[in-house]
Amino acid sequence: MRRLLSLATGIGMGAFAGAVVMRRIESARRAVSPSSLTGGASRLAGDLGGKAEAWRARVRAEALEVEAELRATFDVPDLNGAAEHGSEPTAG
Repeated sequence: MRRLLSLATGIGMGAFAGAVVMRRIESARRAVSPSSLTGGASRLAGDLGGKAEAWRARVRAEALEVEAELRATFDVPDLNGAAEHGSEPTAG
């Protein structure tokens, strides 16, 4: 009777371990499937695009701020603002 119980326990543990291993193998197989890789790549590209756009906007805003400070410091007129009001800058 004791041997039968040991045999049943061994078979049960083996089946459980086999199921766990198969589940992990299937999970790893799905992780490297082409559809999973393309989905991950598109998410990564979207994240990078958004971060690059935010960085570009931040750099542009800081550059405009520095430009405004320099124009105020050296009393240089803003030629972009003059063109919007219809007056052309003169060379001279």
